[in-house]
Amino acid sequence: MKSSLFPNFIIAGAPKCGTTSLYNYLQQHPEVYMPEVKEPCFFFSETASQLPPWTSIRTLKDYQKLFQPAQHAKAIGEASTAYLYSKTAAATIKQCIPKAKIIAILRDPAERAYSHYWFAFQQGTESITSFEEALNAENRGLLNNAKWQRLYIRSGFYYQQLRRFIQHFGEDQVKVYLFEDLKKNPKKLMHNLADYLEISNINWHLNKTHNKTRVPRNVHLYKFFKNFSEQPLIKRCLDTAVKEEWRKIASDKIHECFLNNNKKIPPLSLETRQHLVNLYSKDILSLQDLLHRDLSSWLK
Repeated sequence: MKSSLFPNFIIAGAPKCGTTSLYNYLQQHPEVYMPEVKEPCFFFSETASQLPPWTSIRTLKDYQKLFQPAQHAKAIGEASTAYLYSKTAAATIKQCIPKAKIIAILRDPAERAYSHYWFAFQQGTESITSFEEALNAENRGLLNNAKWQRLYIRSGFYYQQLRRFIQHFGEDQVKVYLFEDLKKNPKKLMHNLADYLEISNINWHLNKTHNKTRVPRNVHLYKFFKNFSEQPLIKRCLDTAVKEEWRKIASDKIHECFLNNNKKIPPLSLETRQHLVNLYSKDILSLQDLLHRDLSSWLK
């Protein structure tokens, strides 16, 4: 198999931590190729029922097709936030792409879980109307067979998840950033990432926030639109009839119609935050030692 038909770097997660921003920023670079399909999730080999609804990349042939236009790119990548959570993805990626550079970006796990819930609610994936009720359902095992995007608590044990990748790839092949880094100094982060990927530094355009969680005007209508637009037949017709740049513009505009409103997400309650901090504290302390970063703000 030709190595050019595989990525040489992978953004593995975590969800709602800035992976979409990294994906879009890297697409600006002339030496980087990232396919139009974000989240192909090809190496996510958990049960089919847990697969994200938007992915249709289930065969090696389809996965390699994503990278066919990348022959002259220096850095070839993809971004699938399911990989970090997956118990098998690290080993599978190592077997298929042993020299791949792994990138992870992490966020305060309590805040990430809350954002994750509201994003799932926005997407129509989540029907439980209270974050606390959703956490209770997960704790009781009622979401065990749900799609992985509904596993809000389990997706935040970063130390356990990162260890799988470090064990398979070694510390030198796993680069970890924090969401706080992206918010405070995105230019510095992108320059550091460019060095890691061995590409030139450019004048990055970093003003736009990507994939921001918002409350939809009408959840049921938004869910209908999402499901309709992601049907394989509809996607093939649009891919054939409409140029890629116009598809992206139209999709962004339609999403704005559904989501652009003044309804703000309510703040996470202090009681619920403390409950999550208690769950994550041991993992956070282990992660702090692993990364040699001060994560004390995540424990407050």
